[in-house]
Amino acid sequence: NPEDESGCSHILIEDCIIHDTGHDCIKIKPNCNDITIRNCEIYNSGKAYPPGETEGNAEGIDNVNGDFMVVQDCSIHDILSTGVYFKGGATNGVVERCRIEHCGTGGVLVGFDTSPEFFDLDVNPDYYESIAGIVRNCLIRDTRYAGIGLYAAKGARILNNTLIDAAQDGHAALYCGLTFQDWEDEAGRPASMDACFYNNLILIPEESEALAFSIRYSDELGGLSGYEGMPVMNDNLYFHAGGSARFEDSRPGSPLENGSFSDWQQHIAGESHSQEKDPLLDDNGCPAGASPAVDSGLAHSLVSYDLNQKKRSGACDIGAIEVDGETSITGVCELAGTFSLGAYPNPFNNQTLIQWHLPENGEVEMALFDGMGRKVRTFVHGFFESGPHEIPADLGDLASGVYIVRLHSEEQTTRSKILLIR
Repeated sequence: NPEDESGCSHILIEDCIIHDTGHDCIKIKPNCNDITIRNCEIYNSGKAYPPGETEGNAEGIDNVNGDFMVVQDCSIHDILSTGVYFKGGATNGVVERCRIEHCGTGGVLVGFDTSPEFFDLDVNPDYYESIAGIVRNCLIRDTRYAGIGLYAAKGARILNNTLIDAAQDGHAALYCGLTFQDWEDEAGRPASMDACFYNNLILIPEESEALAFSIRYSDELGGLSGYEGMPVMNDNLYFHAGGSARFEDSRPGSPLENGSFSDWQQHIAGESHSQEKDPLLDDNGCPAGASPAVDSGLAHSLVSYDLNQKKRSGACDIGAIEVDGETSITGVCELAGTFSLGAYPNPFNNQTLIQWHLPENGEVEMALFDGMGRKVRTFVHGFFESGPHEIPADLGDLASGVYIVRLHSEEQTTRSKILLIR
């Protein structure tokens, strides 16, 4: 819509297989908000390029300034370039419980490099590529460059991920890179800031020369830095099968070149509870019972379930997989007994009962959207205790058709499609 710059929003892509695409498998364009991609297999992007091409632009999921994106419980593999990135000022993006493997560029990039015209400067005047993005409980394996990269990312949370054989040709398993934004004079090109890295497991194979963590700097454009200050990091586990994990900070004010783990701890004045030990992973990336990852993580309010939808409780394990987690939840989107939403009857004539379940106390908003993505009703907005809730909905004043109920908390968002018939 050119009048308000809105895009296609409130869309659920679920239980789909998307593959052998010419370029990107899924493209989210500016102001296409509230896109959820759940329980999908996405693979073989970039078929428009000649066989053997390694430098094409064909992401698994390419999000440019779409807010509230959720990528959940997906298998994303054999991607010509990056598995998932969300950039251009994308706010509150979440990538969780995904297996992302065999990527020609990066695994997950929180921000990247976007032309200035795609930013919404009313809400993002500093040109941050990503704001308040979350990557959690993902297993990322076999990437040419960064396993997880931050580019002009503000407030990123990188939690309980397992990275195996990332950054084979450059960057680092965890990487703070630079954005150039077309070298335009008006662009901001800010450094990433206010990021937290907790409970991540980084395994570097014996033959690899990859860095575990790197902060980049360049003299170009008057000097560009990959990070402002020092990242907040703890309870991570690093292991290089061929020797010691290595760390780098190329900023001129605080240089560290090819530093050891102890050098890195001293350099950032952090990681006091992190370790450098063999995590004892099997071929699926799962730690053995005797792994130093077991029960060594920091419980975090933003992490409730592991890669396999097992409940995390008490002292959690480092990495994406909880070895002794409780029984897997059923369904998708952490549904049964946790964060769920539904309506009965559905389809319905005028009246239905909307039911939802919260895993913990907190502020929530539940709203109704029509097929054009316009909010037509707010059902609830306030504080609710954990447990089941329900509210009758009389929609007799609305036209027949498909509507979307969206339930949003500080940590999660889910949607349910309802059908009003006459």
